[in-house]
Amino acid sequence: MVTEKTRLKDIVKNSSNVLYFYGVMYPEYKTIWDRLVYMLRVGFFMGFMFAGLVVSAIANMFHSRNDVGKLMDSFFITVTNLMAIVKFITIHRNQPLLLKLIDQGDRREFQPRSDDQRNYLKSYVKFCNDITVMLCVSTLITICMWCILAFIGGNEHSLPVPAYFPFNIDTTIVFALISIYLTASSILGGTLGLSTDWLIASLVIVVKVQLHFLNDTLCNIKKLAEEDVKKGRAESVDTSYEMQLRNHMNQKLIECIVHHQYIIKFAREVNKLFSISILGQLGVSVICICATLYEIRESFENKVKAISVCIYMFCMLMQVFPICYYTNEVIAESHIIPTSAYHSSWEDCSKEYKQNVYIFMLNTRRIIRFCAGGLIDLSTDVFINIIKTSWSYFTIIGQMDS
Repeated sequence: MVTEKTRLKDIVKNSSNVLYFYGVMYPEYKTIWDRLVYMLRVGFFMGFMFAGLVVSAIANMFHSRNDVGKLMDSFFITVTNLMAIVKFITIHRNQPLLLKLIDQGDRREFQPRSDDQRNYLKSYVKFCNDITVMLCVSTLITICMWCILAFIGGNEHSLPVPAYFPFNIDTTIVFALISIYLTASSILGGTLGLSTDWLIASLVIVVKVQLHFLNDTLCNIKKLAEEDVKKGRAESVDTSYEMQLRNHMNQKLIECIVHHQYIIKFAREVNKLFSISILGQLGVSVICICATLYEIRESFENKVKAISVCIYMFCMLMQVFPICYYTNEVIAESHIIPTSAYHSSWEDCSKEYKQNVYIFMLNTRRIIRFCAGGLIDLSTDVFINIIKTSWSYFTIIGQMDS
């Protein structure tokens, strides 16, 4: 039995907790008071803070539309936040389906079958939790450096984040309150955006982990069957040890076939849920990486700003790289399923087992893939193309600016 520390659901635990805290995901309402508290929390975090940040950034874009430098300062943050809103709405509207997907982590077929698989799962749970913390810390460092930049920038009323307000902010108290508001709102927006993207990546990681379990079980199917027979867990009534072993190996192979079908279903549901959001994120990433490169070029003389923009660039890349990387890992794991089935010690098994292996190998030739918007098959090649396209647009903007 899998312990609490090695549950598959824990891979997405930290990301979903962040979304619950800020109100993107809603809890079960046991009382009217629970609903009221949730509404107040959503109104404050998502309404007053995040929506206020987005509106003030859009207003600043229109206010500074004749200044390319100021326009770019607001543009990449605004586009990122607008894309985040799309993903928030997707998660909020489809939360029952999302929770159903997460709960499938407790499905019997998805549980590790050996100590090696349990250790593998444990390492990925730790990895995903560490990445979530790292992304939140990166967001905090970026915003803090923006605050330092605004403080030492030489302009007495320089805001930490580009924003426009239709009232006078020159007085000390008002400026301090606005600066605190923008700082807190930016930390909230950055943390939410990265947690949302990592939640999607974590669900892809679940598919990768399950495919690894499947391949490992197939390669060690005889060993696992022998352990079960020796422990008296085989369901066969034959007295011959060899017959019990063969029957139990065939039973485990059928379990692997069922496991594969559940993995395919899980992957399809994840892809269906986030396909459009991922496609939008890919397009936005091209724009934002291009704008961030422009900011880096313009901030060479200001070391603090250059470092802060580089950290922001890291956060931008982390919105798309994990998804592209782990979808590529899913393709790689899916590719070797027929090979793993071939190495499942079928030589001395029954005719039924050999037929099942053969049919399974034929059916698993179709690779599991994730597709963005039904148009782009996700892989590391997509990430490389994003970088290339962003750099091309950056060079064009640089020529126009010069």
